[in-house]
Amino acid sequence: MGESRFKMPLVQPTLLALNAFQKDILHVILYSDLFYYPLTQDEIGERLNRQLETGILDQELSFLVDHGCLHQLGPYYSTINDPDLRIRRQNGNRLARHYLNKSIRFLKIMSGFPFVKAIFISGSISKNFAEKKGDVDFFIICKDGRVWLLKTMLILFKKIFLFNNHKFFCANYILSENHLEIQVKNIYTAYEVRTLLPVYGSRICREFIEANNWTNQYLPYLDYKFHLMHQPGKQWIKPILEWLFSWKIIDSVDTLMMKLIRKNWIRRYRANYGSSEAFEKMLSTSKHASRAHHRNFHLVPELLKASIKKYEQEKQLNIT
Repeated sequence: MGESRFKMPLVQPTLLALNAFQKDILHVILYSDLFYYPLTQDEIGERLNRQLETGILDQELSFLVDHGCLHQLGPYYSTINDPDLRIRRQNGNRLARHYLNKSIRFLKIMSGFPFVKAIFISGSISKNFAEKKGDVDFFIICKDGRVWLLKTMLILFKKIFLFNNHKFFCANYILSENHLEIQVKNIYTAYEVRTLLPVYGSRICREFIEANNWTNQYLPYLDYKFHLMHQPGKQWIKPILEWLFSWKIIDSVDTLMMKLIRKNWIRRYRANYGSSEAFEKMLSTSKHASRAHHRNFHLVPELLKASIKKYEQEKQLNIT
């Protein structure tokens, strides 16, 4: 038989079309993958911008796994096909629980310092993950005008009584009770705020949460967990010290401590950053806030954008 004069038309390959739920799921997982931390189905659900019933979320995840958009690592999901991530996460979760238990004694000490109004556990521990070289970070809210005096007291206590060991005594963020709203608002700071673990000062903790309800635009269904709230006994020394340091002249001492600590940070850490702008983004030295992060966490939003773009190119998908 002769060759047919009719030819089948060439079929152009079509991109996999994802719905809005599937795109949101991928965004959540890609963010977590920046930290090599695969998520469970429940964790994915509480981080989405919209609520999904468990059955529907399960279907969407199955679809993404079946079409090669995600990898299932036991009970966890990731865009990274590395079984070691499961082991890393499980080991980190166990160590975080151990660190949390050990930090209770230090929490009780910290809550007894003058001017401390509220305490949260922050950093990786607040996300139920720890590494052997990591610290237990505390986010403290204190009396207005006493941020740097408190910072100085905590530093001296750590150096004298803990021999400068900050493993379970790292107050990396201190905020004034009259300036509770976090000024830098992006996906990273939203995650950091919404994963804080309130452990002392319930009323002020709730005021802080209310002041930062802007995080709802990023994580509307990620709830704060109050189950670790610590109720201190009668504190006799704390009010006496607060009275002693209530004199007007102490305002000048607080300002002096701010300048001295900032000068020390510049001396110790400025050389680690390529520019003054990058260095300034890593710390806050105002009368209302003391914050020092010595990693480039301010780059996370840009890293997420780059990760999404790379994923779209590799998978030939549109998830934006």
